[in-house]
Amino acid sequence: MNPRKILLASGGGLAGAAMLNVLHETLRKQVPNAPRMDLLGMQVLEKTLAKKGDRYFRRKKLRRWALMGDLLSNTLYYSWIYSPSRSKSWRKGMLLGTLAGLGAVWLPGPLHLQKSASNRTEQTKWMTIALYLTGALTAAATQNLFKKS
Repeated sequence: MNPRKILLASGGGLAGAAMLNVLHETLRKQVPNAPRMDLLGMQVLEKTLAKKGDRYFRRKKLRRWALMGDLLSNTLYYSWIYSPSRSKSWRKGMLLGTLAGLGAVWLPGPLHLQKSASNRTEQTKWMTIALYLTGALTAAATQNLFKKS
């Protein structure tokens, strides 16, 4: 892949990940049953650090690291949406966004993570799916915006 395509893919991925995080943080502060993917990220980080023998974590620092990890991983994931074809980018965005949302709802249980973070209520489940889909569509829109006409 040439450098321009890498920049388009990763720039769109970053825009989608940023949108996801901004919406998540806004909902978290204003909606009672909002998804709490930040708590899942912190839980994963705590478990990882505990395996290394680190037992003491400052919650604020842990949250910051979890959000940075979330931004990075979602940037990489949403970068896969890139396609030279505008219509294919939209289709990939719909597919990958929906899959990410469904995974966020269904995977915490099998991974022994806090299930209520993403599926506490039906409203929480649908918000989780909508957040990831919105991030993916933002990535597709950003990538398509900067493609040559």
